[in-house]
Amino acid sequence: MVAMITDVSTQMKRASLAETVYGSVRTAIVLGKYRPNERLVESELATVLGASRTPVREALQRLASEGLVIKGRQGFRVREFTLAEIREVYEVRIALEGCASRLAATRATDTQLDELDEIVHAHDRLLNGAPRVEVSQIIELNDRFHNGVIASGGNERLAALAETNRLYYFNTELAGLYTKDQLLASLKDHGWILESLRRHDGDMAEMLTRRHISTALELIEEKFA
Repeated sequence: MVAMITDVSTQMKRASLAETVYGSVRTAIVLGKYRPNERLVESELATVLGASRTPVREALQRLASEGLVIKGRQGFRVREFTLAEIREVYEVRIALEGCASRLAATRATDTQLDELDEIVHAHDRLLNGAPRVEVSQIIELNDRFHNGVIASGGNERLAALAETNRLYYFNTELAGLYTKDQLLASLKDHGWILESLRRHDGDMAEMLTRRHISTALELIEEKFA
């Protein structure tokens, strides 16, 4: 019995480590730390993450199945998305997040709305108060807001689809495309979306969300075309 419990405990720790490694590498790719077409060497990642090569290999294989990395003759490398692929990702975002906002207008709890409000205010302080804006902080706050709205929709299947589609949202390269005025405009959009949720106006919430993401897509198309 003791041996069985020990074995189960070991498996749980291994699974937890694999999930941690996967999350770390995935985040680094999405945030742009690892650039498109950059090789991902198992031994180097294992050293950086303080893990063995086995969970690193499992993480890379999982990321390959999601389409974030590609396995070739020389190992794994970060996938470079074409403009057409990025456009498809954002078109799906428009549909899913628009629906999530409509649902959130009637399902969001006061606690969830207050949390979104805190994110908007933190974003405002960052853009208008800090002498130097860290791109990573902008990305984090942007993601937290959109994730919060999706979660407030109360539809786990929709949330899972949104997460699966989350291959190329707002990484360092995309964040660098925004001027200060455009970042402020994006923040203002978040405020309007939140206000529509507080008023339980599903039509307005969906419209604002769809327009917000469409504007981001237009910027990407303009810069990368």
